[in-house]
Amino acid sequence: MNVVIVGGGTAGWSAALAFSQYKEYNITVIASKEIPIIGVGESTTGLFLDLIKNNFDELDFIKQTGSSYKIGIKHVNWLNGNDYFNSPLGYDIKDYDYYRLYHIAENKKFTSIQSALMENNQLPFVNGLPIEIHHKAYHLDTFKTGQYIKEQLLKQNKVKHIEDTVVQVNRNENGYIKNLITKNNQQIEGNLYIDCSGFKRLLSNHIPFKDYKDNLLVNKAISFHVKNKTIKNYTQATALKHGWIWEIPLQHRTGCGYVFCDKFITDEEAVKEIEQYVGDKIEIQKIISFNSGRLEKAFDKNVLTVGLSTAFVEPLEATSIHMSIFQINYYLNNTDNFNEESYNRDISNYWDNIRDFIILHYRSTRNDTEFWKEASSDKRLSNNLKSMLDIWKHRPPKDEDYGLFSKLALGNTLWLQILLGMNLLDKNMVKRDLIKKDLYDKSINEHLRVSKEIEYVTNNAISNTNFYLTS
Repeated sequence: MNVVIVGGGTAGWSAALAFSQYKEYNITVIASKEIPIIGVGESTTGLFLDLIKNNFDELDFIKQTGSSYKIGIKHVNWLNGNDYFNSPLGYDIKDYDYYRLYHIAENKKFTSIQSALMENNQLPFVNGLPIEIHHKAYHLDTFKTGQYIKEQLLKQNKVKHIEDTVVQVNRNENGYIKNLITKNNQQIEGNLYIDCSGFKRLLSNHIPFKDYKDNLLVNKAISFHVKNKTIKNYTQATALKHGWIWEIPLQHRTGCGYVFCDKFITDEEAVKEIEQYVGDKIEIQKIISFNSGRLEKAFDKNVLTVGLSTAFVEPLEATSIHMSIFQINYYLNNTDNFNEESYNRDISNYWDNIRDFIILHYRSTRNDTEFWKEASSDKRLSNNLKSMLDIWKHRPPKDEDYGLFSKLALGNTLWLQILLGMNLLDKNMVKRDLIKKDLYDKSINEHLRVSKEIEYVTNNAISNTNFYLTS
């Protein structure tokens, strides 16, 4: 099968890498240096790490791209302007919802090896050997990452790269793409076309778009870089007066950006707020406007959309690269019995689940600005999230709750830590539920066991900064 990928960047070259693992695909990537990538130094989830580890020498990738390990997200000032909580990517304790609920019941910050490593800025390596934890991920320089994957694939003759720009899309009477015409008058044909052209949606701009603007308020981002003071093992998301700021530490710099709503603040005012936060003047890298939402169909005829072409909510929780890899894997794992309708339903539901998860972060008690009053208001809730929050007033969340609308969902693991950090569950209700199910004492014993493991690991684990100096 001939696969034609339109667009480079992290999404395009990741798609090429994933498809290159299967011999039945002949892959062509159309990408031009004339078209800048949106990425500004991005955070990922474990799915991207797995893609890299399965295909390349991981330490070489980290060294060549300046990437760093990420084991969680630190949320600062999201609740009341003077707070923080850690959200590990995954738990070293698997399937123990009761343990996570115990921390809610006792009003404790979540205790795990990963959260402790975040506090100490250490990595899960003791005497050069990895400590088994559920998830790690990367902080990326998206340009260097795309270049690395591209060079490796071309070196191995696994893909064909055409440096050109698509200027015309020709379709047959049934709506299937017949061929693409480039700026240099090349005619390119394929069986499957993958749209990785970002917000331009060169192959998919005819597909209806479902807007999330009624749920998610932010619509603009100003990106910039700062020098590293230390290389942190987590992404930091700090709530400011009119939005929030990301800090993504790489080995050579920290990529930052202020995400806000232009209804409440101008670009110039946003820059002033940034400079007040960092304590210095900044050099703006990009100013990006975006609409939160998704296409009604992620697959149409013979076009698979990936990355920003499919959907975007906002940079919070690194959902963009995660969903790029997820969508590709979902397609590749179901080619023998691929059903377009099922694929579109499942991907749409997954994106709606992510939307609701992001909304949850804004269920804040902050009311210091008009932005926070608006962002945290009940009218921002989707019908589904409102239903789940109503249920959770009476009992703790269950994995099957998210299955009310999707077999594909983020699930309790990630939801519970935000519910915990944002104080969104009644601790007395949770405690009663644990006692009723004879899980309270079990939770205490688990907490004591984990505390002992934490003591050993944190006393012996390598510091995050030293890891990059010695690798």
